[in-house]
Amino acid sequence: RRGYVKAEIEAGQQTIHLIDTHLHHLEPDSEMRQEQVPLLVEAWGNAPRTILVGDMNATPDSPEMQMLAGAGLVDVGGVLGPDPGYTFYSPAPDRRIDYIWTSPDIIPTSFDIPQTTDSDHLPLVTTITLP
Repeated sequence: RRGYVKAEIEAGQQTIHLIDTHLHHLEPDSEMRQEQVPLLVEAWGNAPRTILVGDMNATPDSPEMQMLAGAGLVDVGGVLGPDPGYTFYSPAPDRRIDYIWTSPDIIPTSFDIPQTTDSDHLPLVTTITLP
């Protein structure tokens, strides 16, 4: 069972919509994640100033990540991140499965993947400019 948390954060005179998720974790089960992604897109609802983050358990070329891109979300790591931007397993990362996606009106200005073994995933850090 997986889900998401959605929060509204007041930033000055604007509201930022934050969605955090952890998609199905078994690698061969892309179909399960493909069922989960439309729910995230629906939760976003094309709202401006939206940030979607989480452990997506899927690589950038997977159908489920292509679904998010096709819906209009922007993969910040794909735009600004180091290539290949691996985030898992933190002691010896060999795949990119963690993401920061934004609505197209948000302008990401920096992106970093700090190297640490405090978790089994590497953290993602971005700086954004709001419209």
